[in-house]
Amino acid sequence: ISLLTIRGCPYKCSYCSHPSWYKYTRFSSPEYVISEIEYCMKRYKTSSFQFFDDTFTIKKSRILKICDLIRERGLNIKFLILTRVDLIDEEIIQALKRAGCSCISFGIESGDQTILDKMRKGTTVEQAKRAFSLCKKYDIDIVAYFIIGYPGEKRENIQNTIRFIQETEPDWFKANIFVPYPGSPLYEELLKEGKISDFWKDM
Repeated sequence: ISLLTIRGCPYKCSYCSHPSWYKYTRFSSPEYVISEIEYCMKRYKTSSFQFFDDTFTIKKSRILKICDLIRERGLNIKFLILTRVDLIDEEIIQALKRAGCSCISFGIESGDQTILDKMRKGTTVEQAKRAFSLCKKYDIDIVAYFIIGYPGEKRENIQNTIRFIQETEPDWFKANIFVPYPGSPLYEELLKEGKISDFWKDM
C-alpha cells in the first residue's frame, strides 16, 4: 500500500518541477499517519507499505515519533521510504530499522560534486557515502537514483558517478536520462537561452 504523509518539498533542485506545484510543505501528524497504517492493515490485510513522500525524513522529531508509535502500537510492518542523504543520521536509521524500514531510496543524482552543485542539490558525495554506510550497518537496502546527461555534464563527470556506484555498491541503482520538466528552474533557463523549445506545451 502506498501512503503520502507530506505534501510539497522545501528544496529547490534545479531539475525538479515539484516546487512549482506547492507553495508550502505540509505534514500529516504522526498520530494521523499511524491511523492510516492501522486502517490499511485492517481494511486491506496488508503489512507492507511504501511512503511516497519526496523527502520522508524532513522533520527528525516527527519521524522519531512515528517510529515510536509504530512500536508502541505493536504494528508488525515492513516499509520503504524516499529521502535525502543529508537528512539521516544514526539515530534516525536505528529508529527506522526498529519500526520496520527495510529499504531507503535516495536521489543521489550524481557521484560528481561539480554536477551536484550545478543541480543545486545541496548535498555532497561524502554525505551520500556516509548515508550508504549507515544503511549497510543496519541492514537496510539502498536504492540509488541518478541523472545522466545533465547540461554541462562531461564524460569525466559520468565516470565519477560510475566510480561512486562501484565503490558504494547500492543494492539497486537506476540511471535516468535527463529530461527538462516544465515548472523546473532549469526548464525555464533553457527556454530563455534558446537551448530548447517549449516542447511540453507543443505536445
